[in-house]
Amino acid sequence: MNSPLITRFIFLFVFLSLINAQDKNGYFSLENRLKFGNFLFCQGDYIRAIDEYNFVLTKQNNDTLKFKIALAYQKLERYDESENSFKELFTSQQFGSEAKFEYFKTLYLSDKFETMHKRIADDSFIESSISDKLKRLYNLKHLYSSKSIEDSSKFFQPFNQNESIELLKFYVRKQNLDNKSPALAAVLSAIIPGLGKVYTENYGDGITAFLLTGVLTFLAIDNFNADHNFRGWLFTTLAAYFYAGNIYGSAASAVLFNANVRMNFDSDLTLFLNKNNHFSSNSNLFCK
Repeated sequence: MNSPLITRFIFLFVFLSLINAQDKNGYFSLENRLKFGNFLFCQGDYIRAIDEYNFVLTKQNNDTLKFKIALAYQKLERYDESENSFKELFTSQQFGSEAKFEYFKTLYLSDKFETMHKRIADDSFIESSISDKLKRLYNLKHLYSSKSIEDSSKFFQPFNQNESIELLKFYVRKQNLDNKSPALAAVLSAIIPGLGKVYTENYGDGITAFLLTGVLTFLAIDNFNADHNFRGWLFTTLAAYFYAGNIYGSAASAVLFNANVRMNFDSDLTLFLNKNNHFSSNSNLFCK
C-alpha cells in the first residue's frame, strides 16, 4: 500500500472519530436529546417529544420518561396507548401510585366507566394514597352523565366542605337543566308559525318565520281572490314549504338549544374541576 493511500486512510479514520465524538458530546448527545424532548413536552409538542424520549429509552431505562410518554399519549387523546403505558409503571417505586391514578383518569376521560368501576372495587389494587382521589374522580362522572344521581349523600362524601357546596350547585343545576321539548316546539310552530322558535329563545328566526309565512299566505289568498290562480298556487306552495320547514326547524332548534345548555354546563363544570385540580395534568410538575 503506497504512502498517499495510507495517509488518506488515516485522515478518514481520524475524521470519522471526530464526528463520532462530536455526536456523543455535541448536538445529538443523549443529554441534549433529553433536553430537547423536555422542551417539546412543555411546549405541547407531544408527538415529537415521545420520539425523543423513546430514543433515550433505547439507551437507558428511565421511569420518568415512561411516565411522561404516558402523559403525552393522554394529552393527545390516544387513550389506549396511554393506558398501556401507565400499566407498565404500576410496579415502579417512583411512579407506581401516580401511574395508577393517571391510568384511572385515562379510563375516565375515555368513558370506560365500567372498567373503572371494576378496578376500583379491587381493594388490593388501590393504595390508600390515591383512594380518596379515585372516589372523587369516579363520583364526578355522575355530573357528566345524562342519568340522575341516585344517592346524593354518597356522591358528596369524598369531597371537602367547600367543594361540596360548589358541587351541590352543579348537582341542583343538573337536575333542573332548562331543556326544551322538540315535540312541543314543533306543535307550537304548527299552531302559529315561528312560535316554536320563540319558545327555544331563537327570537329572530321565530319572528322571521311568522312574517314570511304570513306574507306568503296573504299573497296566495290575494291572488286567488283576483283570479290569478297560477300565482295563487305558486305562493300557496311557497307558504306550505316554509310552514313545514318552520315546524321541522323549530324541533331542530329545541335539540340545538338543549345541546348548548348541556355544553355550557359541562364547560362550567370542567372549569371548576380544573380549578380544584381534579383534572390538572401531572405535566405541570415537569414544566415549572
